[in-house]
Amino acid sequence: MRCKKGERGQFVRGGGSLGGRSTSREYRVWWDMIQRCTNPKNRRYFRYGGRGITVDPSWMKFEQFFLDMGERPSPEHSIERVDNNSGYSASNCKWATRREQVRNRCNNIFVEVSGERMIAKDVVRKFNLPVNAIYYRMSHGNMTAQQAFEDAIKGQNVRP
Repeated sequence: MRCKKGERGQFVRGGGSLGGRSTSREYRVWWDMIQRCTNPKNRRYFRYGGRGITVDPSWMKFEQFFLDMGERPSPEHSIERVDNNSGYSASNCKWATRREQVRNRCNNIFVEVSGERMIAKDVVRKFNLPVNAIYYRMSHGNMTAQQAFEDAIKGQNVRP
């Protein structure tokens, strides 16, 4: 994506000015998103473009991305895909903090407790379960994560 320097140091693309936004945090988030998904030389491409994560064609222009997403609520916010297996688009993206994003990772272990789907780490915290015992059940007892947590909860006589 080529940018040329316009008047007063602002970048101009396709004849339209970005209104000074080319140095904004939002522009940087947009640029990084494009690079992760379209540039095989990007060090994180294998996690994004390399596994089929795309950018909505309308978002190839920063102006549309910014119209859809708006300003970041705070410096702690970055772009998050609601469905990690789908691409970047207005219907699948939101601003989220790192803490919120950690809850939406593809490598989280989920278990169901009393009909509620929870992240394993939250179950450990909620019921004060011994993490080592759960991992032991999974690795040496040939239990699934669900079985290991159910067993640990029963073993502590904890009501879910």
